[in-house]
Amino acid sequence: MSELSRDLGVVTEHARAAPENVVALLEADTDGQFACALVALVSFAARKEVSAVPGKVEDDRHHVACQSLQLASIVLRPATSGSPSAAAATCLFAATLLKAQTLHAAARQVAAVNALLAPGAGGQPSHGGNVLRMRAGDLACLHLCLAGTLAMISKAQHDTALAGSLLAALEESSLLGHASRLILLMRPAAPGPPPAPQLSAKQAELLIAFGDALSPLTEHVPRGDPRIAEEASIGAAIGPYCRRALLVLYGSFLAAADGQPCGLPIDPLLSSPVSQATWYPCLRTSLLSSCLPAFGLDAASPAPSLSPRAILRLALRALVLAGASARAGAGAVSLDAGRQLVVDLSWAGGRRRGMQAFRVLLTPGEVGNISRSTLLPLYAATERWPRAWDAEAARAWAPLLTAALHCLATAAGEDGQIPDWVDAPSTLLCAALRRLQSDEGSRPALFFDPAALPPSVAAVLEGGVVPLLETMLRCAAGSPAGPEARLVGRIVTAPGSSFAALVAHSPPRQAASLLRTLAKLLRTLPPDILLRPARPQATEELESVVIRTALNIVELTLRTCSRARQPVAGGDLDPAAPCAPVCVLALAVLQLLPELSRLTLGAAQLVPSSQRSLLAERKLLDLCVGLVLCASSLAANYTKAGAAGFLLHRLGSALCLPLLVEECGAVPLLGALLEVSLGGGEAGQQILSSTAADALAGFCLSVYAHYPRLVRGRGSGADGAGGSTAPGAAAAWSPEALRLLATRVSDTERVEGQQLEDLADRLEQPDSHPPAKVARSRASALAAAAQRLAALRAEAAALLPACANPACASLEGDSAAEVRLQQCGRCRRVSYCCRDCQTAHWKAGHKAECGVESS
Repeated sequence: MSELSRDLGVVTEHARAAPENVVALLEADTDGQFACALVALVSFAARKEVSAVPGKVEDDRHHVACQSLQLASIVLRPATSGSPSAAAATCLFAATLLKAQTLHAAARQVAAVNALLAPGAGGQPSHGGNVLRMRAGDLACLHLCLAGTLAMISKAQHDTALAGSLLAALEESSLLGHASRLILLMRPAAPGPPPAPQLSAKQAELLIAFGDALSPLTEHVPRGDPRIAEEASIGAAIGPYCRRALLVLYGSFLAAADGQPCGLPIDPLLSSPVSQATWYPCLRTSLLSSCLPAFGLDAASPAPSLSPRAILRLALRALVLAGASARAGAGAVSLDAGRQLVVDLSWAGGRRRGMQAFRVLLTPGEVGNISRSTLLPLYAATERWPRAWDAEAARAWAPLLTAALHCLATAAGEDGQIPDWVDAPSTLLCAALRRLQSDEGSRPALFFDPAALPPSVAAVLEGGVVPLLETMLRCAAGSPAGPEARLVGRIVTAPGSSFAALVAHSPPRQAASLLRTLAKLLRTLPPDILLRPARPQATEELESVVIRTALNIVELTLRTCSRARQPVAGGDLDPAAPCAPVCVLALAVLQLLPELSRLTLGAAQLVPSSQRSLLAERKLLDLCVGLVLCASSLAANYTKAGAAGFLLHRLGSALCLPLLVEECGAVPLLGALLEVSLGGGEAGQQILSSTAADALAGFCLSVYAHYPRLVRGRGSGADGAGGSTAPGAAAAWSPEALRLLATRVSDTERVEGQQLEDLADRLEQPDSHPPAKVARSRASALAAAAQRLAALRAEAAALLPACANPACASLEGDSAAEVRLQQCGRCRRVSYCCRDCQTAHWKAGHKAECGVESS
């Protein structure tokens, strides 16, 4: 046996130095004597009893077994490269090994050792047990290496028959389950002195071999055979015990990385298997990656080994570790005095700050794989156990979104492609907000009592998702190609998203801050953004994302009007309490509608009449036109209702003619829309559907009834005060367009059609038809509406003070609510966010209001 050990050692060293000679030897082995001898040696190695008995004879037997397994792996390794010349010589040898049931024998060998090492077995004493662990670890490592090499050959050679035989052998033998149990038993059960360094090193070696064997099984098994391609086949090959052991190791790996408890009375890891792929220590690449498939299989099984909340917590810890590793790969890591890795988890240019200490991290190249393998089981677990997710979500949303941002920054930087898992956070949020969804055209689901709010929605609000998304929007404005822009765009405009409803139910101060950020973003956009061809939502630019988000919020506002509550005369508003949707949506009208109207007016005016047929292809412009007209009709109705003495809610106070005409520029906007219907031909009819045409006609008549001189171009107020009254001033609306509109609506609204014809005559011959004075009832209605609007604005200012510069577009800070305003040093009546805004407002008119003459 001693001579055989020496000879095998020499052959193994030569084979390791020149594996091509081994392939040549196999090809020359026509009678199969070399292959049969090697199979016999492997069978001996798998069938020998592992003993802790000291002595040279047992040492020689152990060395022969180890060298036989090493030689077999070396012989097989050339075929893993996909070389056709190596395939013919080695695939037959690989199939012979499986037919000889070497993996079955290896599994029985490891199982026998486990029986001796198990607590309460009364087997080996302490010293003998460690010797047994070392020898069993040697052989188990080599058996796993052999199994992993066979899996890699099946992948490289596309050999589905070999893959099927391998999976069947692993399932029947439970080799992976017995090997995983040996890993856990490497730590002595009895209390005593710390394990020897050799034992820790052997467990680390066994862990690496185990991970290397699992990786090709879970990722690289050929997919040609449907039976092999099924996930159930791989799960059966792993086995239930291996799956449970992997979950234990999964928790231990995370504990080794982040320093948090692993959830077990004793950590089975003697040391953390690390690599020095970077200047800081990292977990070996294959370890956590190998545990994740088992984690996903266990989470999806009918009877998972872990509780639902434990599964969710482990997934979140893995995701945070991946995000921290991504930041470390970008250089945001340092060592503290205790030699721990301190990772800077800040994002959004430092607006959101965070630090966390880790013992080890992942290699940067593993971040994308870990992120995908974690987010998908996490989503499945939230769907399966919604109550458990509701209990964890409030603490989970912030680290989840932060980690997703960091991982996305690394994944997008690798090849420029957006990874497929980027939609997982938006999918999670859509599922959480499902109770807020409503069918198109139906009344939205509104909650006015925080206690009635669905738990999943309450968890989203408690988790601070709305402020987080606002920070992403503010950061994305400065870096449109950054990860914040990619992630927030998918979340706020995802199909089926209820983000607008989430904003409506947010605490009023939070919602007001987000709405102000959206308004500032809209303020910076050029009107021609509405004229660009529509793009798929997944590839939309930030400008389109901002517009769609604002449109969704305004559209929800208009659908809410019939269910609105909370009259102005109600009690004081709690700025930190959720479920005040009417107040929030009223703020949305004040902030967003003027900006959307400005964009719509500018876009309609930009296109020459010869190209107005192109307007029908611009979906964003079409949406803006529809919402503005709908808001205009509601504003006219609310103005009349207020004049009749009805007690209006806050939304009714916001949607009024003074806002639409004096701040949203309704008169020039209506003129532009009339020009579109005049010059667009069929395209104009596509933009202005029959319903939109009726709304346009009604609003034109209502605006003229309240602001006749403004329509004639002779003033700015209801009675024409504040503007030029010189005769011959051009009318704001085209008489020809009014007649065309009258023709379109006369079939359904004959009276309105005739009134539009009369209005066209008045505008065409202003001297023959002097403007009538506004009726006293209408003037009082406008005055009352303006008074209610002023009260609402005062309430909004008290809720969240704003920069006095109406053109302010500053996006400094992580939210509008965090910006500190500085009062005007002279009048102390207005405040500004920055010096630039103060200077701009001074030049725009505050100089006169302040009462201080310029020096």
